[in-house]
Amino acid sequence: MLSLYKPDDYKRVLEAALLVANDPLPLSELKKLFDQDFDDETWRTLLDDLRRDWSGRGIELTQLATGWRFQTVPEVQPYLDRLRNERPPKYSRAVLETLAIIAYRQPVTRGDIEDVRGVAVSPNILKTLESRGWIDAVGHRDSPGRPALYATTRKFLDDLSLRSLSELPPLTEIERVMDLEQAQSTNGSQGTTDSPDTDDADTFAEPNPPIDTGSSPSGQAGLAFAEPDFRLVGETPRTSPSAPPAGARPSRTSRTPARPAEEQAPEAAPRRGPARGSASARTTAAPTQPMPPTRPTGPVRAPRGASTRRNAPIFVDPPKLHKALADIGQGSRREIEEWITAGRVSVNGTVAHTGQRVGPDDRVRVNGKLVQLKFSQRLPRVLVYHKPEGEIVSRDDPDGRPSVFARLPRLKAGRWIAIGRLDFNSCGLLLFTNDGSLANRMMHPRYHVEREYAVRILGEVTDEMLKQLRAGIELEDGPAHFTRLQESGGEGANRWFNATLSEGRNREVRRMFEAVGLTVSRLMRVRYGAVNLPPRLKRGQVMDLSPDEVKTLMRSLPETPRGNAGVIPEAPEDAFVEDEGWED
Repeated sequence: MLSLYKPDDYKRVLEAALLVANDPLPLSELKKLFDQDFDDETWRTLLDDLRRDWSGRGIELTQLATGWRFQTVPEVQPYLDRLRNERPPKYSRAVLETLAIIAYRQPVTRGDIEDVRGVAVSPNILKTLESRGWIDAVGHRDSPGRPALYATTRKFLDDLSLRSLSELPPLTEIERVMDLEQAQSTNGSQGTTDSPDTDDADTFAEPNPPIDTGSSPSGQAGLAFAEPDFRLVGETPRTSPSAPPAGARPSRTSRTPARPAEEQAPEAAPRRGPARGSASARTTAAPTQPMPPTRPTGPVRAPRGASTRRNAPIFVDPPKLHKALADIGQGSRREIEEWITAGRVSVNGTVAHTGQRVGPDDRVRVNGKLVQLKFSQRLPRVLVYHKPEGEIVSRDDPDGRPSVFARLPRLKAGRWIAIGRLDFNSCGLLLFTNDGSLANRMMHPRYHVEREYAVRILGEVTDEMLKQLRAGIELEDGPAHFTRLQESGGEGANRWFNATLSEGRNREVRRMFEAVGLTVSRLMRVRYGAVNLPPRLKRGQVMDLSPDEVKTLMRSLPETPRGNAGVIPEAPEDAFVEDEGWED
């Protein structure tokens, strides 16, 4: 055992303890090392001397919010990164902006964050920050819905090598850095719409980890269906086609194999005869169930700001460079990102940068060799599915519940993406596509694509309740309000309402009614954007939109996000994670 006779002996013990510790050590823990009861001034002298001994090296002793630790100096971190087997986690601009708002304005609710950012905040952004240990719910605001109040943690300060919030850089410095990042991300690229994939989003690496962590944190085919009620303002409604004469072929065929329906709406009826060149179609009748007293029958209302011209151009999002190169087999996206960072890829004679987008007119070279990128102009496929209650919008469920994806036809390439969700006990219109950009445009709250629901309420509904619902409710994850709410029938304890939202959060419709003391006994989505639930589409059946209908849908979507000018659009953190996040 080491004999302690002079200050250097004590510093050797302190040094060893701090080097092997996994977490910062507060003074209360360091005092356990010795039998002597030193005063705070003596401890400060020992630690300051030890810090000076390590000055000018690759490792430094730092005092943080939770204690003292050794960590690498920023200058050597780029070299140490070469030894990493895994890349450090990256966070989108939306995550970092949310974190900055919490850090500088804490405690704040999700609604406060949305007021500052000008866009809806995805629940998974807060989940990401909470799982990283940087923020935590510290209480609830005393208002309807009792929204959670968020604040930063001491771990947040530790990871940024800060002792207190007073050491945060001034906001003017933050704005300057973000302006530089924005200028770099737009330099040399055309079109900057966010990609739905988190791998493709403009991301930022986390702060350098301390040296003591050791690693970075971490039907049958061809069944002919009735035409969907699918049109825009200003278009002439299409009349439902009559049944074809005997021996005549249907005017339109469905490309989507239809499965036998689990349930059927009372008004649903199959078209007669199979489609051309297909096997005979069969459907299975099921007991009828009551339907909402009202269904949308008028023209579909296009979202505000949407184009209604028939010849309006369809948006085409240019892909990011690393995705375009990966699509032609140059390597994995992550590998190509490393090539771009190393300067091995150029676009139009200029060294490329991470997140850059390319189009058909760009000349791309890898290691000086010209490569030919492929840009598909094929229209995406869009499926309309009438979801019954009792199915989950997930590919994998530990409880073994039926999945909506089991009803869908197989794709030769790619996979189906659910455009919005419906929970296990909800039914109605559910859309699927094989195009991530289209799904992002329809789901992201910054585009304000409307969702309309038929809602059956159990209990007495007062005028004051309706007034409060129309004005807005403060939920735990932020403010929410119906863009339209009107009574549509019913009597006694069961009354029907048509409710319209321009976003889709976890059980949002049910939670809004619950916030004013009402219970939703049935929930059915009847419209999503420009698409109505086709009256003749039976429960459990799917149908393809025709190419013309897909074009109409794409033209109906806003070309640019609506919201505060100058606000950085937020990419959904969980846009295409099937097992997280639900819409009602």
